[in-house]
Amino acid sequence: MDSVKDLKILIVEDELIIAELLKSIVDGFGHQSQVFHSFLPAKQALENEYFDIAILDISLDGEHHGVKLGNLCEHQNIPFFFVTSYTDHKTISSAKEAKPGAYILKPFSSEDILVGIEMTMMHHCVSKISELDSISRALELSERESEILNYLSERLTNIEISEKLCLSINTVKYHLKRLYIKLGIDSRSNLSERLISLKSEYG
Repeated sequence: MDSVKDLKILIVEDELIIAELLKSIVDGFGHQSQVFHSFLPAKQALENEYFDIAILDISLDGEHHGVKLGNLCEHQNIPFFFVTSYTDHKTISSAKEAKPGAYILKPFSSEDILVGIEMTMMHHCVSKISELDSISRALELSERESEILNYLSERLTNIEISEKLCLSINTVKYHLKRLYIKLGIDSRSNLSERLISLKSEYG
């Protein structure tokens, strides 16, 4: 399996030694990591920054706040998985409702974390493609508009999209204008919220 590279990863773990171990493992795989040790700073980061994936401890500040962060990730369309010592049925059932990409038990190995990252990203990719296909069909997007929507969801710039599709910047802008009209938005700054809304409606 080819490793996913250059991800921006959020790590939320209240045990400092484990947090540093996770950061060391993640950075060692070639990713960029940002670490938080409690619920509120992590929540603020999720609401104000973009992350490719999150690694969450379930127990934070003496509560199961990691599940709340998982629900926030789900709403923000950020893939995530749990790293925890909890094995009881009640906690696992609560965690499952947040739809994590994996549930890894402590103690863990670097290979466990690698598999957690790659499986979570794979499941997220498959799910996102399915959701975007449903939205494309519902809005009757052209094949080119569907391709551009997919690249927009990956946060590619206009230049990057033009290179991917071998199109001029002006042609990309033309398709973007038509796409924005069909999506009911006026710029890509409104795209994330609109996709969340359409996902609930058509996904």
